[in-house]
Amino acid sequence: MIAAPTHNEAETMTETTLAEANDGKTRPGGMRSLERSLDVLEALAHAGQPQRLVDIAQATGLSPATALRILTVLERRQFVIAENLRYRLGVVNLVTSYAFTRDDTLSSHAKRFMQELAAATGLSVALQVRYGLQRVPIARVSGKDPLRYELPNGRPLPLHLGAGKVFAAYMERPEFDALMDAVGGTMRTIRGDVFTPDDLWQELQQIRARGYHVSEEERAIGTRSLGVPVTDASGDVIAILALLSPTETHTRQDLEALVPEVTRAAHAIGRLT
Repeated sequence: MIAAPTHNEAETMTETTLAEANDGKTRPGGMRSLERSLDVLEALAHAGQPQRLVDIAQATGLSPATALRILTVLERRQFVIAENLRYRLGVVNLVTSYAFTRDDTLSSHAKRFMQELAAATGLSVALQVRYGLQRVPIARVSGKDPLRYELPNGRPLPLHLGAGKVFAAYMERPEFDALMDAVGGTMRTIRGDVFTPDDLWQELQQIRARGYHVSEEERAIGTRSLGVPVTDASGDVIAILALLSPTETHTRQDLEALVPEVTRAAHAIGRLT
């Protein structure tokens, strides 16, 4: 579920399965065990703090006994660390994160264009991709005007607020409805402005028609952003290229004046994918 954002926002692998993965053999139940393992890792990634065994079992729908067996294997392989009867992600996840950053062609191709945008505008530039019904920054270049909040790579962000609306604008209605089910409850900006699914759907159609979105303190106080879609050769939206600005340095009109430049950069990135 995507939680309402704040300023700070915003199954399993047993020893047998690990052996199967190493020797390349497929055995009954292997994929089920693998999915359960991934469920446990995702639950820890989204939890926001170390979790008890009962919390992990509840989040994944596993029995405590099954969750414990999985955690034991993951701990031995350093995917998970156990401290004071609570579990958190281990150092291997940092290694895999580095490997993603090193090998990802999209962010590698985008970096030069992002650096040029940051130099030309003085603003921070972020590249974000879809992660289920959320979005995740995978690259960022800082500008000369500092933001009032941190936006680290890898932090899941909502699709119904801020630059995420660019992704949502290209959803068909069934996927949009699934997003609304996942968000649940009342939707509001960080300033407290309340909006309904119908309000959002109408706004998304406007965003899709004009090809960009300017967000004004929707997710974080004191911040405006300009988001444009990055599309591949088939026209599918594969990323968002976003400019991030403190509200006191750039008005909405200032950001809209930069739409052509950001759009050109987004098209250049898309052509390289």
